[in-house]
Amino acid sequence: MIIQVFKHGSFAHLMRYAFARGPVIATNLEHAVSPALAALEMELEAAESARCKKPAFHYMLCPDPRDRIGTHTWPAIIRTFLRTMELDGYRYLATLHAPSDGCPGQRAPHVHLIVCRVRNGKAWNDSHDYRRQVLAAMTIERKFGLHRARRERLPRRIREWVERQQEIRIPANPFTSAADRGIPSAPSILNLNPLRGGYHAWEDD
Repeated sequence: MIIQVFKHGSFAHLMRYAFARGPVIATNLEHAVSPALAALEMELEAAESARCKKPAFHYMLCPDPRDRIGTHTWPAIIRTFLRTMELDGYRYLATLHAPSDGCPGQRAPHVHLIVCRVRNGKAWNDSHDYRRQVLAAMTIERKFGLHRARRERLPRRIREWVERQQEIRIPANPFTSAADRGIPSAPSILNLNPLRGGYHAWEDD
């Protein structure tokens, strides 16, 4: 799975785009019946933090075209992503969009996830969100049996951090190998940052 993030200062245009392209498949908003009401609910939450200039996070979750993910599975994937990113409890809305031939990362049904990073007047700390994105993508691939993305090699410090987190989240069995526990080898842990290489292909079977 390829994950990208874009950070914005407002929600209105994001909600219009999300609602126009596909149905809402997961949200914890109370007023998700229209783009205007959904945006207003998030804007009111974001206004509680005057210091946060970019409260709107727009994530794109793009699976391998060979993966067949049902609409009943996407909410569980989204919850896994939010939990791994430590964003569970923050306001969010997700819509499912049809494939787009114009962008390699969107050649399968994919999700646009809009998150308000402000909760109870405090902004979510995004200083290490890139590391958490890598971990979230790999966790989703392993948990739901999806094809693993082929990406550029990660810096060593990030690779080691991801491996430590996997060991913490999935206790190691001394009688199984790292590969059996779903821990990729160093060459296969690759870059998800859209600013450092953009979209990538997926590993062949």
